[in-house]
Amino acid sequence: MSGVERESSNLVRRVPENTLPLIAILIFSGLLAGCGTIDNRAGASRLPPTALTSSDVGVALFSVGAPDRCISTATFVNIFDEATRKSVKHPPIGVDAYVHTSEFSDHHGLVNAISLPAGKYYFAPWIANPYVSSTQIPTFHFEIVAGESQYLGELFMTESCSTTGYFRIEDHFERDRKIALARNPALGERPIQTRLMKVGEPITRK
Repeated sequence: MSGVERESSNLVRRVPENTLPLIAILIFSGLLAGCGTIDNRAGASRLPPTALTSSDVGVALFSVGAPDRCISTATFVNIFDEATRKSVKHPPIGVDAYVHTSEFSDHHGLVNAISLPAGKYYFAPWIANPYVSSTQIPTFHFEIVAGESQYLGELFMTESCSTTGYFRIEDHFERDRKIALARNPALGERPIQTRLMKVGEPITRK
């Protein structure tokens, strides 16, 4: 069912008080720099043809989004191997980053399609500002099956530019599939299974 909230989780961030003036400067500088200028390197158009023919990897289709774009405290997500807890190599995935042009008309967001070896993984958000530290980081888990394409849902952050983030997992399969196929028709050559990501245990930092 499209648009239904499945799971949710919080992201708690600590902002040192003496950095608030610097953040204001970063906002002003970002406004001068412009917006929507960088291509989504994790987009469906960037998926290599071998991702759909290799027997060793699977394809994950998913979207990320927020109410609006953000400059000074933009959120990105990394992908980690569940077993090793190490980050895997992948293009940057921006949730509300102002440098990307949104693919949605009602909020800021992007549709992504990436290939990964078979295995279990999780998303973990981080903020692109060295003066903001995270104290509790939510995790969103999924499994890749070799030779299959699967839809993980939309990871939606309910407030942009927030120092405390709240995430929802929503099912917008038809919308995201339509956008992905327009960018890369080859994705339609095999079925896309819906297996929504699940909220895992948060990572706590002191």
